[in-house]
Amino acid sequence: MSTIARICLLMAAGFPIVPLQAASFTFVTFDYPDSTGTVLAGINDSGQTVGSFSTATSYGQGFIRNADGSLVPIALPFHSTDSPASGINASGQVVGAFFDPSTFFVQGYLRSTDGTYSIIDDPINPNNSAGSAINDGGLIVGSYGDPISPTFSHGFLRDTGGNFTTIDDPNMAVNSFGEEYTGLSDINNLGQIVGSYSDAAGSHGFLRSPTGVFTTVDDPDGNPGTTSVSGINNLGVMVGTFSDSSGMHSFVRSADGSTYMTIDDPSGFETSIFGINDSGEIVGSYFTSLSSGEMSGFIGTPTSSETVPEPTSYGLCLAGLAAIACARRCS
Repeated sequence: MSTIARICLLMAAGFPIVPLQAASFTFVTFDYPDSTGTVLAGINDSGQTVGSFSTATSYGQGFIRNADGSLVPIALPFHSTDSPASGINASGQVVGAFFDPSTFFVQGYLRSTDGTYSIIDDPINPNNSAGSAINDGGLIVGSYGDPISPTFSHGFLRDTGGNFTTIDDPNMAVNSFGEEYTGLSDINNLGQIVGSYSDAAGSHGFLRSPTGVFTTVDDPDGNPGTTSVSGINNLGVMVGTFSDSSGMHSFVRSADGSTYMTIDDPSGFETSIFGINDSGEIVGSYFTSLSSGEMSGFIGTPTSSETVPEPTSYGLCLAGLAAIACARRCS
């Protein structure tokens, strides 16, 4: 990590984020036109979202929804049956995955801002790789299937030079279904990575620091082994899901881990949050009917300023990130 990056982290630590309080959200449902199901998977600070939709004859078709509501379909030039988009950064670069029915391969893709596409596949198993998120510096995280053990999978980090690094939570172990996995869900501009891993109890979330230190994340209201972390913003606020006796719920976790706020969209059942931006806006999906399995996407906007950091802390963090960007340009 550069000296400037370390300074940025120290500045943020010196001006802590206000813990989350019992704030509320305003929810807006989004259903892709003429679809039977919609999922919103990521959101950037401009309000652009990405996700996928299904119809009576197709499944997992990716799209970009701009802040003004206009829609851009993901039109892959590769042979595929689907194209779910899972992450978008500030410049509008999008990552996702697709299935090729002719080869039965699953591969990741990167959509550049000019609309061109390239394949993202970990060389350890290029036939079973998927990208999940991209930060503003172009770092991509995702997962790949183990080429030897089909029920095992690993996380990867891809740098801007196309080099892949495997990332596995050190606590990863086989669960009761015979699966062993680490899945990387998101990466912010500081290089913090979140995801989930398996062990004998089930699933746990984790936070990986830029220096490689892992911290397990379990929602205290959830049943043991039911927590997954799906997103993190540049302020360290995380989102994810957990289950209890009443079903699945979502949470927003403060950056210091002192507060977990349970989130349920009142319009449906079993809410899943997949992304959060620096304004505290969240995106995800909920079941409109548990019997039919149909889903709707949603955007949640916080109605209380207590869900976002103090202006001083926010400004310092942005200043640090700007310094990093300047240093990279000047180097």
